[in-house]
Amino acid sequence: YVPVNSMELMSWIGTPCVYVWDCSHAMNIVNAFEKNSKLREVEIARIRHTAELAGTRLPVGRAGPETMSAITSNIAAVMASQMPPAGGANPQGHVPPQLQQNGQQSQQQQQQQQQAQHAGNPPVNPALINLALLPPMHHEDIHFAATRADELLPTNPELPADLFTSCLTTPVKVALRFWVTRNPQCTKVTLDMCDRLPGTAQERRTPFGELNWIFTSITDTIAWSTLPRELFRKLFRQDIVVAALYRNFMLADRIMRFYGVHPQCRPAMPPTHRHPLWDSLDLEIDMCLQQLPRLLREEERRKQREERIKRSEQDRMARLGRRRANGKGGSAAGGLQLPVMPKLAIASTFSTMTSRHGSRIGLGGTVESEDSDAASGDDSDTEATGAAAGALAMQGRAAEYISSTYFSNQLYAFEVWLQHAATAV
Repeated sequence: YVPVNSMELMSWIGTPCVYVWDCSHAMNIVNAFEKNSKLREVEIARIRHTAELAGTRLPVGRAGPETMSAITSNIAAVMASQMPPAGGANPQGHVPPQLQQNGQQSQQQQQQQQQAQHAGNPPVNPALINLALLPPMHHEDIHFAATRADELLPTNPELPADLFTSCLTTPVKVALRFWVTRNPQCTKVTLDMCDRLPGTAQERRTPFGELNWIFTSITDTIAWSTLPRELFRKLFRQDIVVAALYRNFMLADRIMRFYGVHPQCRPAMPPTHRHPLWDSLDLEIDMCLQQLPRLLREEERRKQREERIKRSEQDRMARLGRRRANGKGGSAAGGLQLPVMPKLAIASTFSTMTSRHGSRIGLGGTVESEDSDAASGDDSDTEATGAAAGALAMQGRAAEYISSTYFSNQLYAFEVWLQHAATAV
């Protein structure tokens, strides 16, 4: 590994920036950044003041190479002329005569000789000049550290190796795994099943989407009731990504404290790991995991049914192709009925489905046709289609997810609170 100074890293990346330090002794890095950040602010103030003395107007935003070279040269010349002389140098602090007479030397060589003759003259860092060109509001960085300066990362084989990063990126899955690990009496749910929770974060009617929605609501409420108003608006209402990271950091703080590790962040937050609303999240996770084995079994059966239906449909199309090749049937109407089965294969729950030619498939597996030509096709294929439709509908109903009553309960509690508040007034 090549050690990198935090000042150089800040210069390369720029500001503002969000840093995630998922390592042991992580706060040592954050402390170094804070220390160098103060030095950086002093250096930037010095560069701005020197630029004013040199009559150099600093542009807004990052400058190009030519502009940066001119600005650096002007600032370096002013800094060199203002530094105190060393050992027999010009007492007035001006450029030595031998450098003034050498007009053919380049500006860079003059700068190097001036720095060599004036002891204590710090070099000009172009990256700091680039930072000085940015508005002051861009100098705020956010740090998330997994451990304190004297702590090590937890080494539990049941936890992810990057537990802190997992909490910040996939909080719902980590919360499920933490609940299962903390409750060994839960024998029906394994850690592998937690990673297979159906749904996505965008679909709120699915188990994963609903749990993610509840997690967002609970963590926002905890932050609102714990943080000062100004800090809450700054961290949770100004930027969506920053708000999501701080919500997930609250979960990381709760989980990692269980294993004796104390995550830190800058700007700092007060401790939230003992807030009573975490019990509500545990209850919702418990209710969701009670349904998880059944949902996964039904999901596996649904995939198997789709495979069987797909294979039977391919066989049916192959038979129809052979009949057409031999000239033994295959009416146009019969061929147009083929898209019905793929529709049934992708529908997990449905009441009725009507094909483009009027064929209505009911829950009992019966097929009613309004087109006599369509009904005069292959009877065996039609009966198979109806039976598959009925079986798929009845089994799809059993795989329905029972939604949580969390939000309805909260709304009812809010209505009760309003009634009591009205009577109290």
